[in-house]
Amino acid sequence: AVRVAANGHTVAVLPGHYTLAGEIQLTNAILVTSVDGCSYSNTLVNGGGATRCFNITANALLDGFTITNGFTTTGGGGVKMTVGTVRNCVLIKNSAGTTAAAGGGGGGVWMSGGLVHDCDIIANTGRVGNDDGGGGARLSGGTISNCYVYANLNVGAGCGGGIALMKNTALAVDCTVVGNTAYYAGGGVWAYPGRVYRCVMTG
Repeated sequence: AVRVAANGHTVAVLPGHYTLAGEIQLTNAILVTSVDGCSYSNTLVNGGGATRCFNITANALLDGFTITNGFTTTGGGGVKMTVGTVRNCVLIKNSAGTTAAAGGGGGGVWMSGGLVHDCDIIANTGRVGNDDGGGGARLSGGTISNCYVYANLNVGAGCGGGIALMKNTALAVDCTVVGNTAYYAGGGVWAYPGRVYRCVMTG
């Protein structure tokens, strides 16, 4: 349904557990929503430890899913996005990158633009071989707002166990960042040189 949906269309997904053979690419300005809305635990998208779950390259809205077990050797195990919005989702136990190579990071989400809002980003892992980072979220642009970022891990030379803000166009706003770990620096948030507004960081 996503492949044939035109700009402005809505794809409503019934509750269930969906294991992917390959990433879901959102290339048009569509709404992809779970029928249960905010009851995201009933609609689960599973990368099977073998593929990224979502790749968003258009002004699409992804709303009301649990996104888990996504994996890629580059950036964004759960979601990679250059534009668009991810809202009311749980991104949990995704991983991205390798400590043997540069790049990667953003175990939960890798962003160069767009908005992640009202999401829980939990227990994701980023692996990087340079000074990149972001166990939970890695932003070179865009905004993460009103999110709960908990127990994420960045492994290797990178920074930002919870959130890594890699450019001044990357923003973290009104987030709660708790109990995240980075092997190098910035266990909660690494802002180099991104901006952080009204966030709570503990642990």
